[in-house]
Amino acid sequence: MITGIEDEYYLKNEHISCAIVWYYDIKILIPVNLLVQKSTSKSIIRGMLGAEIDFIVLEYDSISNIAIASRIDAMELRSNIEIPKLKQNDTIQVRIIAVGVKHILVDMYGKEVIIKAQNLQHIYIVNCKDIYKVGEYLRVKIKKLDISNNVYELSAKEFEENPGKIWDSNIFGKSLYELVNEGLHNKLYRMPNDARTKIKETIERIINDGCNGLICIIL
Repeated sequence: MITGIEDEYYLKNEHISCAIVWYYDIKILIPVNLLVQKSTSKSIIRGMLGAEIDFIVLEYDSISNIAIASRIDAMELRSNIEIPKLKQNDTIQVRIIAVGVKHILVDMYGKEVIIKAQNLQHIYIVNCKDIYKVGEYLRVKIKKLDISNNVYELSAKEFEENPGKIWDSNIFGKSLYELVNEGLHNKLYRMPNDARTKIKETIERIINDGCNGLICIIL
């Protein structure tokens, strides 16, 4: 597990930020360029704090009890073994390694895959950070698998309850949505115009003020 950041560690004639992982009393340093591909930003390490990762030790200094390791090499080795075994529509378990506002980043057998918010749950997600945590495991379905082009699409929605399904419930030969819709229309039709206008304005204000920018107009 990544527990901290080593600022500007001097390695091979340059200073570089490293992720810190402890293995018993051995301090494992993973330089950021060996932690993730195409990035040398320290913020990447900060976003992965608490993540469990695989790594391969490249060097070990018994005097300082410090080892230099690579996550990228470990991921490549694992993906070469595990990814060819996968098929589209397979159900697998992945590990969350970073969380953004509108997406999460997971480790799928050595491959980093972004799962967008709309593929996580059936409901609108304002901020993924309020729901998902680094280090957690998530059950997902493989929606797209193109190994040769390194294209992968995962979805967790299939394993989440869809609250919208209640509207499809069959009651007396009609869906709940149809029954509610008919009832509301009948009541609104019998209301005076001024009362109907006040209800419309009140509901619009409640919905628009409570949905973080999601606009819903009720006529």
